[in-house]
Amino acid sequence: MMADAAKEARRGRDWRTLVFRILAALAALYFVTNFRLIPEQWLAQGAPDFRQWSDAMTVAIAMLTVGSLVAVIWRPRAMPLPLQYLAIATVLAVVEVAPFEGPYIFFVVIPLVFVVAAYPEPRALMSLTPEGSISRPLLALGLLATVLLAPGLWLALSRELQGMSGDWISNFEHTVSLLLAGILTSTKRPGWRVLGTLTGAAFLYLGAAALAVPDAPGSWGLTGGILALLCGTAYIALTFLEARVAAVSQEVR
Repeated sequence: MMADAAKEARRGRDWRTLVFRILAALAALYFVTNFRLIPEQWLAQGAPDFRQWSDAMTVAIAMLTVGSLVAVIWRPRAMPLPLQYLAIATVLAVVEVAPFEGPYIFFVVIPLVFVVAAYPEPRALMSLTPEGSISRPLLALGLLATVLLAPGLWLALSRELQGMSGDWISNFEHTVSLLLAGILTSTKRPGWRVLGTLTGAAFLYLGAAALAVPDAPGSWGLTGGILALLCGTAYIALTFLEARVAAVSQEVR
């Protein structure tokens, strides 16, 4: 009797996992289309245009989104943190963008809403409590990045409030999502290595893009581009270093 109940429960979880993976794959295909914008900053001609930096920010967030979806498709129950990141980023995107652009943002985030709702272990998404100790180096790096990008966030928000032309609120929202990924990585919840690596890759891409179009409206410029490259390198290096330390600690035990 108990064996039958266990089989039934396992069958139900298998179906939920299958549905989740299908929805996550469809969402990944939806957002991967933004990768067509990857070379735009190096192909730009003529006077600097606000789209140049806006496209770069779109690519960076697409890297985080698609990478997180691929991770949870691969190991749904073993990597809840990337999906938690997507869930929180989705809520923040609606709160930040909807007052300025109306219902448009809802159409953008609908695929992620379905993916989060279909997750086979919903309870795993309800807590951000670290399973062990948080990573102080990664947390410090995330806070440093937030401080350095705070002036740019304020500039983007103020220009949006002033009604200036450009994707200012989009840049604001994308920057917040990038910083969120870095902060969540420091929790070292399951999936943190993936999120940390993706965050580093996103910073590296934005650093290179900023150097390519330093004068584009919203761009981080030459100094910001160099700092972003350093930040991206630090995220990846710290992620691998802490993962190595954790692996050694487990071997000792």
